[in-house]
Amino acid sequence: MSTLIRAILAAAVCFVAGVGVTLALMPEKRPASLACRPSAPQALATKEPILVLGNSLAFDSDWQIDGKQTVNCARQGLTVAAALPLIDELPDIAPKSVVLVFGTVELVRDTADPEVFRSSLVKLVERLNSKYDPADIVVLGVPATGEDWSYDLADAKALNRVIAEIDEVSMLSLDTVLAQQGSAAHYDGVHLTPSMYPSIWAALETHLAIDHAGD
Repeated sequence: MSTLIRAILAAAVCFVAGVGVTLALMPEKRPASLACRPSAPQALATKEPILVLGNSLAFDSDWQIDGKQTVNCARQGLTVAAALPLIDELPDIAPKSVVLVFGTVELVRDTADPEVFRSSLVKLVERLNSKYDPADIVVLGVPATGEDWSYDLADAKALNRVIAEIDEVSMLSLDTVLAQQGSAAHYDGVHLTPSMYPSIWAALETHLAIDHAGD
């Protein structure tokens, strides 16, 4: 083997080794950050804020609640477990209510173990209670009736039972709301059609009024 070839091979080995060390020293990729809408919620002093956190079902709506200003911190593809390390990124506001929308991502990814979901949701609620006490926390149920959903409805019902069993939150059933509509609830087996949202806003407005009746 010529001296030139030996030199080239030696240089290649050093380069590969250097890349390996560099990759090993790189920090782990953090979960994607939240991008709340509006981006400057601290300027919303004229209306009572409601914070929304969840997956695409929350992200896809502008949450028009009469007399309230919603601060939507949802992110597409967000699971309960992935939301936990993002709590510190939530805005420093004083919402009267926090609305959570989770479960469909876990179902579609086939990672919706009820006890894992329960553990993560309880931890999330504890963190939110610590940050936003005395805000009420409302969790929207997972759609679990109807046809052509892209996940197992028995699994969805199991997640709804978990939500209903957590004492620190109140649950708003999406099944009840969607069943009252005369059109298709979803357009791809997961995401809600835009026409569903006004009824969800109205149901949430009523639910929040009941929650706050004794305040």
